[in-house]
Amino acid sequence: MSDPREPAQTFIHRAIDGYERVVYARNPLVQVICQIRFPTLLSLETLGAARLQESVIEEFPILESGQVFNISLSAAEGGLAANKTSQSHTFFSSDRRWQFGITANSASLSTNKYDSWESFREKLIYVFSRFYSLYKVPVCNRVGLRYQDVIDREEFGITDSTWSELINPALLGLIRDGEIDETFLKHSHSSNVMKFDMVNLLLQHGVFGKPQSNLNVFLVDADFYIEEERVLKLDDVLSDLENMHKLSGPIFRWSITEKLHNALRSA
Repeated sequence: MSDPREPAQTFIHRAIDGYERVVYARNPLVQVICQIRFPTLLSLETLGAARLQESVIEEFPILESGQVFNISLSAAEGGLAANKTSQSHTFFSSDRRWQFGITANSASLSTNKYDSWESFREKLIYVFSRFYSLYKVPVCNRVGLRYQDVIDREEFGITDSTWSELINPALLGLIRDGEIDETFLKHSHSSNVMKFDMVNLLLQHGVFGKPQSNLNVFLVDADFYIEEERVLKLDDVLSDLENMHKLSGPIFRWSITEKLHNALRSA
């Protein structure tokens, strides 16, 4: 159990070794995303996605292609300027719960049907090994793993609880200690960047309005990443992602109270 007065880094470092993995009966995880970025690779533009489609079609039979518009600030133009476009290709599983996307400088795998790290890792190896064997990406400059959890009190049957009873007070901002009535606040969002050894964490969290409801939801968005230009080796990437995954459980556990933890565990 986390003590709200205990600094996040203290609890997380202390909890990692003894952390007991929990599979919640009521799973608040809505999306998991893994992305690898690399310097622009022109072969992705010239070779297209035909060979990759053949390679992954068994697991990802649906392909949608489009254009990525690169927008930048231009002092000369006095505002926003659109740079040249590039191709994007997204492969979907037959139920569209999984998707694998590539552009000239990134490759990503995401799902809204996450059930375990082992199955997600298996899909990672499947798509990234095929991608790498075809395009021979020499270096990468960012590896990231992102977990997005949404606490919906209506969905989880805990509408009688306030956010101060469910969420670590360190993440509550304006609604902490009842300074502002949470029913008055429709949107409140904060972001913080932390560092755990080689892994950076962009932790975004806050209250968001829920369509056609008087209640709001709480987002815990943990984006783990390493930014470093280096030779791209799949084994090294998987090792980095394993370390990020090990941080994800303690981070979410620190973010919630014992009351919410127990509510999510019960069927």
